[in-house]
Amino acid sequence: MGSGGSIFRRRSLSSALALVTALATFMVATPETARAATITVCAAGCDFTTIQAAVNVAQLSGDIITVGPGIYAESVFVSNQTLTIESTGGAAVTSIQAPAVNTNVVTVNIGNLTLDGFTVTGASITGQANPGGIFVNNTGGTITVRDSVIASNSSASGRGGGLGGFGTMTVINSVVANNSASEGGGLWSSGTMTVIDSTVTDNTATSGGGGIYNATFGSPTLDVTRSTISSNSASRGGGIASESGTAVVQDSLISGNTASQGAGVWVTGESVATNDVQLRNTT
Repeated sequence: MGSGGSIFRRRSLSSALALVTALATFMVATPETARAATITVCAAGCDFTTIQAAVNVAQLSGDIITVGPGIYAESVFVSNQTLTIESTGGAAVTSIQAPAVNTNVVTVNIGNLTLDGFTVTGASITGQANPGGIFVNNTGGTITVRDSVIASNSSASGRGGGLGGFGTMTVINSVVANNSASEGGGLWSSGTMTVIDSTVTDNTATSGGGGIYNATFGSPTLDVTRSTISSNSASRGGGIASESGTAVVQDSLISGNTASQGAGVWVTGESVATNDVQLRNTT
């Protein structure tokens, strides 16, 4: 019995040592820097004074960048991270403004960005087809814009004055206003576009889709829910132009838009489903 007990105690000690070694190895393999972090941005007293500087040090997944009130004149580029950039004071006091002509305010490549509580403004794109304010430039890119204002951006010969791109784009509880482009004065998509509880108003397009344009190539999908599309103008589809893929509009108001063809909604080549939609347009 005495000999057997010693063997049992030695085995228990060996097992405990092995567990401690395994835990130490795990802790080395997963350092603190791998955990999601909160990075602060403001004029003084924060980690950084620009949003892009914070993006540059963010980890690949889950970091949150909080931004204090102010006007940030910069072009923010998110490459392949999953990030949340949120303001502490809201869109009324926190703006990201394009720093120069032919620069987007925000660009997402293959990353996943949630942008919460900002005014996105001041982009002026000329001589190219790129969108203005926000550009999702890859089919693998994703952006969610929440509680924000996308206003006074333009892409003179391009697509999507306010927001446009090829990936997955969601606009929630936001205002898209006074933007302009050749196609999709407010919003343009050849990917997946979802608009929820938002207002798209006073945008203009010289071609199609004053408010929203569902692109002519690929298989885009558009879903508009509990939103107002009003006072937009274009040559066709003053409110919405949908030329390929599918579009669903429900529980929404499309009102006061103007166009030579299809003041409210202009459709060709695909299906549009509507449910509880009020159409009140002029020409």
